[in-house]
Amino acid sequence: MKNLVGKSVWLTLTLASSALAGLTSGTVTLDGKVIQYQAYSGTSAASYQQFLQGANLVNFESVPGVTAEAVNSYNSATTTAANLIDPKTAINGAYFSAGGQTPGNPANGGNPAGLVDVSALNGAHSGKNVLGPTAQGDPTEPLDFNNGFISVNFQLNQPISRFGWWTNPNGGKVAFPPHMNTFDSSDNMVDLSAGLTFTANPGDFVAFAFDSAVINEVELFQGGPMTVDDFTFARDKTLPFGSSVTSTVPEPASWTLSILGIGIGLLSLFWVRRTPRNRPAAS
Repeated sequence: MKNLVGKSVWLTLTLASSALAGLTSGTVTLDGKVIQYQAYSGTSAASYQQFLQGANLVNFESVPGVTAEAVNSYNSATTTAANLIDPKTAINGAYFSAGGQTPGNPANGGNPAGLVDVSALNGAHSGKNVLGPTAQGDPTEPLDFNNGFISVNFQLNQPISRFGWWTNPNGGKVAFPPHMNTFDSSDNMVDLSAGLTFTANPGDFVAFAFDSAVINEVELFQGGPMTVDDFTFARDKTLPFGSSVTSTVPEPASWTLSILGIGIGLLSLFWVRRTPRNRPAAS
């Protein structure tokens, strides 16, 4: 019975540890206003479909005037003009680059990102095409999967409230949050990710949602090789995983108390069964 109790407590701890991954929530402050946010990472198809509700999706399978470059490895490869996405042209309302854009002003351009066919590498979440970063400042625009990043820009008067993307399953971890740039009332640029900690696994859907539409640019990162697929965004000011700032996944402290309670209950049951009952006095 003692071994059984030990296994039960270990199983509870294991399940709790798994449940702690995925969804966190909190607040940031902009111009004195408290803004609630949610941060998600995981591979749940149901969670992804939940996030898609009411959102725009860019899957990169068909970009007018752009031909995907097929790659057989994630080593740097020189692109041609036909493989590059114009950072000044919106795709379903979003402007994509490999950095260099001015937040809120897509007309300022930036370094073009490359449209890449990664079907030979099983590197896409859906279809076969993804967005790949190019080297900064290089006139030949080689792909730079290991050092580059992707910037997604929105007009100053059309900020978004939430966004998400599927990371490269063959890449490294996302060990920090994406930059989420906006402007305060004094026209100073503010990065809403400042002070936040975040991590996600390769092949995860990574998403951030705020209850206010304030984001003009996001810069997406991942340990190389890095690509972006199925970029999703909305301006609806909703927290898709629930309206409360409290995470739908219990906080670690709450789980700890629950685990301790369950463990103590199991141990109590064990000792009750082991303790001899008092026999009635002989008459």
